[in-house]
Amino acid sequence: MYKKPVPLNATQHGELKLTETDDWRFASAEMVVPIVYSEIADVAREYPLVFLKGKHLPFALLGVEQGRNAYVDDTGRWLSTYIPAKIRAYPLTLSPIPDNPHEFVIGIDSSAPQLHKNTGYRLFEAGQPSVYLNTRMEQLKKTRAAEQVTARLVTVIADAGVLIERFINVNQPGQEGTSLGGMLVVSEEKLNNLTHEDFAKLRDQGALPLIYAHLLSMANLRQGAIAGKYPQLAQQTQELWSEMLANDTIRFN
Repeated sequence: MYKKPVPLNATQHGELKLTETDDWRFASAEMVVPIVYSEIADVAREYPLVFLKGKHLPFALLGVEQGRNAYVDDTGRWLSTYIPAKIRAYPLTLSPIPDNPHEFVIGIDSSAPQLHKNTGYRLFEAGQPSVYLNTRMEQLKKTRAAEQVTARLVTVIADAGVLIERFINVNQPGQEGTSLGGMLVVSEEKLNNLTHEDFAKLRDQGALPLIYAHLLSMANLRQGAIAGKYPQLAQQTQELWSEMLANDTIRFN
């Protein structure tokens, strides 16, 4: 998604402006996106929530076909109610400083289509971050803090020994099934066979909401955008109803 990330500074980017957009085609090739604890309830309603080998955060699965985000249509519309925070943050990002991984610098994708010189919100005013940029920076800092909390929970879950590697199979209407490997999921069998003491550790360390959200979210492989169903069909139905109402073809007596 970030094709040309560079550190953001007033000298090079003092005249840049950033526009808010509802065209999400910049994320149309993303298959996964990391999420944080504060958004798991919203994510689990509409996306499969999975774990990946070697990664310290959970991920929303956006697609199973290489280079295709099932939640973005050809016009750039995002086909679900909730859009993950990492996607909404684009084209801004916080990047760790190489010699000091605990310190971060704000960066920007210099190739982002949202960047302009004539329209949008100014990023800098008189050489200083604008009110708009400060607001976006605070959002990035909150997400970064949430990442640390979430990473701890993922470690707790992994240490409990309940994660297993699994191929995810998805069947789409009128198409051959697709299989995606490298995913880690919670084994309900292993979870149910934990001792009372080990289960209590998961509870006491706050990991159970993430586990249950993950388990419930797997239904989105059958009913969600990845399966070629909701929300596309729901939106198409709504558009059809709106058109019929506008044409006065449906009456409520």
